[in-house]
Amino acid sequence: MRHERNGRAPLTTMNVWLTLRSFGCERVVPGLLGAALLGGLWAGCAPDRSHRDGREDTLTSGVLTIAADPDVVPLVEATARAFEASYPSASIRVRARSSRDAMADVFANRADLAVIGREIESVERQAATEARIDMEAFRWARDGVAVITHPGNPVNQLSYDDLREILTGGNVSWGEFGGPDRRVVPVIQPPTRSLTQYVASQLVGREDIVTAAVLADDDSAVTAYVARVPDALGFISQSSLRSGVKVLAVSRAAGLPYVELDPETVYRREYPLTRSYNLVARVSGVMLGQGFVTFALSGPGQRFVRDGHLVPASVPVSFTRRLPTASSH
Repeated sequence: MRHERNGRAPLTTMNVWLTLRSFGCERVVPGLLGAALLGGLWAGCAPDRSHRDGREDTLTSGVLTIAADPDVVPLVEATARAFEASYPSASIRVRARSSRDAMADVFANRADLAVIGREIESVERQAATEARIDMEAFRWARDGVAVITHPGNPVNQLSYDDLREILTGGNVSWGEFGGPDRRVVPVIQPPTRSLTQYVASQLVGREDIVTAAVLADDDSAVTAYVARVPDALGFISQSSLRSGVKVLAVSRAAGLPYVELDPETVYRREYPLTRSYNLVARVSGVMLGQGFVTFALSGPGQRFVRDGHLVPASVPVSFTRRLPTASSH
């Protein structure tokens, strides 16, 4: 039995304020999807430019097609509409694609820019090197993956080792973590979702999760299930957090500090399950793509990230702490 996990620090409410200065881009190792993942889409095919309409391409004009992770499509669309309002000669199309499909679209020139909710995978980097394609990725936003339980669950915190055991052990009891002697019921989203891929990579060390679990379509479905099932454990984006569930503190390993999920711990990457949304494009891509990336990473562009309840990744952020709220646990 491991009963030492019930302590919890007081919660703190905070606001995120953007400091409007010139943005700084953090470059990620370039790469793109391999033939095995593309399923033959790129092998032997000419670049697909069918999304063009002949407009002159500059930093502020032309046509841009963006393939974006479904979770951030509304946020990308809001950013695109703001860009078009400033530059009427630009036309930006945004379509929802899984992170893998978005990368495949950029690889095959079906899209000019991918917005993915994970890092570029090693097989993608290798494929890009072999195909002699230069890719650039830029940090656009940060997201904390919330580990949620039913409000009545007495467990307040779990380590990576605990979560790994739950996702691979098959029949793990909450009693092992100081809770009731009942089986933990993992609730996960489809394996095509970037959040599920991130959780599997971080906690399981592979692309899939091997355990008996409830499959839920999206963050809302996970939240609804966890809110009504006392023994459930789910993973959702911090941007989707709502009342009715409890968020657990997380530690990278037993013996290390447990960190609460909040915008500041995500911004500083102190919260263990912090992932990045990246903008990925070909280095030799359309000029309008460069213009849009510049805007998305600027102060005005990063306001949309903040308003979407994610954490800006390319501008300085200051945090104002209000009076702490005493924990009820």
